[in-house]
Amino acid sequence: MKFLMRVFYPKAHRVVAVSNGVAISLMSELNLPSTSIDVIYNPIVNNQMLALSAEKICHPWLNDDSHALVVSVGRLIPAK
Repeated sequence: MKFLMRVFYPKAHRVVAVSNGVAISLMSELNLPSTSIDVIYNPIVNNQMLALSAEKICHPWLNDDSHALVVSVGRLIPAK
């Protein structure tokens, strides 16, 4: 897995880490520049988050069919 990360992570426009610790690990283990890493913490689901999730999304990326948009969400744990 680390081999694939070393090959593909540097090719990504941005890499998302769930904490500053993960970002630091990515920088040191994969020699990624800090400018290519964004830290986005796991959300806390509350009433404000639920209200925001019901709103319509207006973003240029979603209206532009000339580029592919790939979103990946998952957990790095074994599944049943």
